[in-house]
Amino acid sequence: MIAAVSVLAALLLGWLGQFYLINTDCTMDYEKNNLKENVWVEEDETGKLWMCRKGVACSADIILPTVMDANGNMLFWDDNFDKDQKEGYGFTLRQRKVDALAILDMGITEERTLIEGYDSSSIDYVFYYDDRTDTRYTLWEKQD
Repeated sequence: MIAAVSVLAALLLGWLGQFYLINTDCTMDYEKNNLKENVWVEEDETGKLWMCRKGVACSADIILPTVMDANGNMLFWDDNFDKDQKEGYGFTLRQRKVDALAILDMGITEERTLIEGYDSSSIDYVFYYDDRTDTRYTLWEKQD
């Protein structure tokens, strides 16, 4: 009886641990995941901006957007954000702590996502924001 209860308890703890790891997300580390080579922004001929990802960056489960004002305050992160002084667009890529779908080869090697609501005339730059270290990495800047 003790052995059966112990086995059931171990299985339950294993299941709960797996549930936690699969359903808890974390920010993709810019340097560890080589996002400098795997994430960039392109401007098309109409002035629209596209976030492009390849390799490990395609495994992100969540793209968390933000906007920065002229004072460096960010929407959703800073209480002093000034919506009338929008200057930059940023995003954070988040993935599961243990990506259960990583064992499946989805065949996605490159992905392009339109940065909706913004074009090259409305913002000065696009950045990747690492919320763990409060670091911004510039991905695109307006050319004068």
